[in-house]
Amino acid sequence: VFLLILSKPSLSQELNTYFINYKASTGFATASATRSFSRITIDSYELLNTIEVSVADQSITSMRERSRVTISDGQQLIPLSYSMRQTGFREKSENIEFDWTQSVATISTAERSQRIKIEGEIFDKLSHQLKIHNHIKQNTNQISFNIIEESGIQEYRYSVLGNEDIETPLGEFPSIKIERTLPEDTSRSIVFWLSTEWEGVLLK
Repeated sequence: VFLLILSKPSLSQELNTYFINYKASTGFATASATRSFSRITIDSYELLNTIEVSVADQSITSMRERSRVTISDGQQLIPLSYSMRQTGFREKSENIEFDWTQSVATISTAERSQRIKIEGEIFDKLSHQLKIHNHIKQNTNQISFNIIEESGIQEYRYSVLGNEDIETPLGEFPSIKIERTLPEDTSRSIVFWLSTEWEGVLLK
């Protein structure tokens, strides 16, 4: 179940902003999450994800993930910073600062800090999700991004599986079904559905 509040851009805005609440449950576990995309300055935005999982009304884990981006004169999306903090049964944190003047990104965790050379189109784990919708609008069936994370720069690959209507308690919504292609040594599969109506926001 999700609730979406979408703000259409004014003449001075270049991107739509939104706020979404998600809720899910299975057995004794429940999860609540939020996802928001908001404007900070005239040319910068913030994408924020939060999630909390509870069992028998007792919180067992939560995560907060934030990415800040800017829009270049050429209308390109450029990441500025990324942060993630997980609490509960597993504590974890990660911060990335992009210095495009020096072409360097600084990655900091609780254990260490490192600097990585960056060039070309590089995103963090959150900001690249803003670009997926743009690629889909160009009728691209195979999508890939270079993503900087704790272990360095990794390639994320996606396949567009087609259009599908998603049935929810709030009604039926048209979407595009996408799968992330994972390494061959794993049996896991990540499949998700993005809205075709609202800036490619996550439906399922």
